Amino acid sequence: MEQDHHARWEQHYADDNLPWDSSEPAPALVARLPGLELRAGARVVEVGAGTGTNALYLARQGLQVTALDLSPTAVARARARAEAEGLAVDARVADWLAELPVAAGSQAFLFDRGCFHVCDAAGRARFAEQAAAALEARGWWLSLVGNADEESVGGGPPRVSLAELAAAVEPWFEIESVIASRFQGEAEALAWAGLYRKRRPVRPTFSHGRSARSPGA
Repeated sequence: MEQDHHARWEQHYADDNLPWDSSEPAPALVARLPGLELRAGARVVEVGAGTGTNALYLARQGLQVTALDLSPTAVARARARAEAEGLAVDARVADWLAELPVAAGSQAFLFDRGCFHVCDAAGRARFAEQAAAALEARGWWLSLVGNADEESVGGGPPRVSLAELAAAVEPWFEIESVIASRFQGEAEALAWAGLYRKRRPVRPTFSHGRSARSPGA
């Protein structure tokens, strides 16, 4: 089943059947990234990077970018585009749900456009867990998913409800905002643009209320 899933995405890129690829960076990414005030040279990762449009945008902002995708064809195109622009993008074939392809706690920001929403409930929970593992303390995750809570006409990408988003995300992240948006291409399909921040670790306490990390308090 996993091989079939990988082969299906590879076939999309081999056939140039890419209704989601607008060749322009996602407006939500362009709008929200400056407000996060990421430090120069911060490590960032895009999951489901495709041909690299958003990864290249991130690299142009002076960030160290890792771009991940299941499709070797997509990754090869992303690498070629980065080389043509003289940008350093580490584009790799990787399965985000199978293993963590970046060092734990190494990333300041994670972006996915239409990757999280192709997963079932267990996959979405796993995706969020992996995102939390990859991100540094208080790191950010910006995710664009199909919107199942508002009426949509025609086709478009898979859709997720706010309740389904919260069930997967909240164990690991604080939900900073979820804004109704649209995907470029794909008939301007309705979307949710969710901005999430990695939760602070819970400090264990003793029965008398003393923190395990500050026994002298």
